[in-house]
Amino acid sequence: MTGGARVVALLLAGVALARADAPVRLERLFPTEADVQVSAPGLARLVLPPEVLVACRPDLSDVRLFTPDGAEVPYAVDAGVGPGAVRRETTRAAVSVLDVARSQTPRTDAPSHVVETYRLGAPPEAGAWELVVDTRRSGFVRTVRVTAGTPDGRIVADGSLVRLGDPVADRMRVALPDAGADPLVVTIAGDEGFYLEPTFRFERSRTLADAGEAVVPLGPLAVHRLPGRSVIEVPRPAGIVPELLRIGTSTPAFSRRVRVWDVRAGLADVALGERIVARVAADEPPERGDVPVAAARGARLRVEVEDGDSPPLADLALAAVVRRPTLVFALPAGTEATLRFGGGRAFRPRYDLAALAPGGDGGDASARLWDPARLATATLGPVRANPSFDAAPALAFAMRAGAAVDLRRFAWRRPLTVPASADGVARLVLAPDDLAHARDDLADVRVVDADGLQWPFLVDRDVPAASLRLAVDAPVRDGSRSRQRLRSGVGALPIAGVTLDVDAPFFHRAFRLLGPHEAVLASGTLARDARRPEPLALAFAPTRTDVLTLVIDDGDDAPLPVRGAEAAVPAAALLVVAAPGEYALLAGQADAPPPRYELGSARDVVVALDAAAIASRPGGPNPAFSRTAEVAAGGLPGRVAVWFVLAAAVALLGLLTLRAARG
Repeated sequence: MTGGARVVALLLAGVALARADAPVRLERLFPTEADVQVSAPGLARLVLPPEVLVACRPDLSDVRLFTPDGAEVPYAVDAGVGPGAVRRETTRAAVSVLDVARSQTPRTDAPSHVVETYRLGAPPEAGAWELVVDTRRSGFVRTVRVTAGTPDGRIVADGSLVRLGDPVADRMRVALPDAGADPLVVTIAGDEGFYLEPTFRFERSRTLADAGEAVVPLGPLAVHRLPGRSVIEVPRPAGIVPELLRIGTSTPAFSRRVRVWDVRAGLADVALGERIVARVAADEPPERGDVPVAAARGARLRVEVEDGDSPPLADLALAAVVRRPTLVFALPAGTEATLRFGGGRAFRPRYDLAALAPGGDGGDASARLWDPARLATATLGPVRANPSFDAAPALAFAMRAGAAVDLRRFAWRRPLTVPASADGVARLVLAPDDLAHARDDLADVRVVDADGLQWPFLVDRDVPAASLRLAVDAPVRDGSRSRQRLRSGVGALPIAGVTLDVDAPFFHRAFRLLGPHEAVLASGTLARDARRPEPLALAFAPTRTDVLTLVIDDGDDAPLPVRGAEAAVPAAALLVVAAPGEYALLAGQADAPPPRYELGSARDVVVALDAAAIASRPGGPNPAFSRTAEVAAGGLPGRVAVWFVLAAAVALLGLLTLRAARG
């Protein structure tokens, strides 16, 4: 989180809920709550269920525990281990060396045979241990025997010690299945001619139970069928950052490559992972059905399934597999607690117990938090609404009008109705005609009230491309070619692709798609096999235009019957922070500087809040627009006028010079 975002998070935790006559109460920041029951006093572990994870931010900053009297309960967060990983607790104990004996047998043609005998104290506790041997020597292979009590006593272990510089072959541990309480005699023998002079320690480890994984279904799915593949887009809850994406389908047998992408606001999509998902029998779950993915940050995931010529996967379902984090805390005997969570309005707490969490700097003491067997179990009761939650919009402090704008300088206007929302933010998806009148960078877009005062907003480009139906003119024959115009009908738009609807079962013709100034946007072959009727999708770099020209080489055939066309238009949305009421969207000022609102420093906070949908009405030319005002303000028409005046002055000067020369 950036510094500015931290500031706003603090404001969300304070200013937004503060009143002139009342102190800030932390428990009012969280919309939901549930009772926590603990099985015994002392340290306890509460495993957070999926319904809590979905409602919270990924870092659990909007989670708190409270006692009945309203006091905070400090906690540590155990994030758990990743898929397929285990957590082990290792116990180490020092070894007491009671006696040492060494002997050497010289040999004529080889290094001496050496024997080292060490009498060691027994492990501190009964049970299975490992004897870990360490030495500064390298390049050896030794036999090792461990007996109980004396060199001729019960054999506890018999094996070898190896150090050759190969991590696979090296072996410096001796398993002691049941050493007992007697001292141990360790005999090490070898033929390298030198003593190891080792040190020893006892170790044992055990696997600790983990909270396991949570499976969170994702939906709704937006499925697009493209040639040879299926593209699925699905929203990602802000609090869910999957480590695996689970693929579900009723298709009985299949093998498909699956790629997963992070769709991020205003940024290029980021590849998160890919894998071949397969099933060989209908009554079995998919093999390798989980796709490992990197951490996602965007609001949506895009999943691409390579179908080839096979039909798409039936009844496709997606689920996020995430760790189940655990809260570790302590309550006095007989005390209950309340978990309050969600809302995204609180900043991350700094509790001293965090140092004892796995990965913290609490040393061996932190191991106690890892083992559920050592801690009491906490359970969560039914989730309910928090009656003390302050439902005032989280961004109420930012709901204030800004500077006035000159309404006469904006050519486009669309009326808006901003609804009330829980968090004070509303979302407007810009219509194609808005984009046609606005600049590509949207720097000339403003949201104003009836008095012409600006209201702050953020631009969100994490919006699926819009589809605009194009008007298709009749083909005009030019020799062996035909030309058809595809018109937007709303003005010049940034178009990033066209899909053609052709009423013919079979064709194979060369084509060019032309943009402004006859620039070639796409070219190649338009083809359709009657056995594979696929849509004709033509992709190209975003180009602002209101007319496309499709040129097809028909040869001696009749022009293709293009019944319709749809343009893919990169879309955008505005996240508006304004009081409920009537407003207007303005656009169409060629030299407008980008707006600068303080809200921009809290982008990650605002984007995480739930936005209400803004109802818009049909837009049209701004009745207040004045070209005279544009000229007076030095806008684009003003610059044209200046150049016109300069040109006229040059022409007049030339005329006067010519007359003077003739005279």
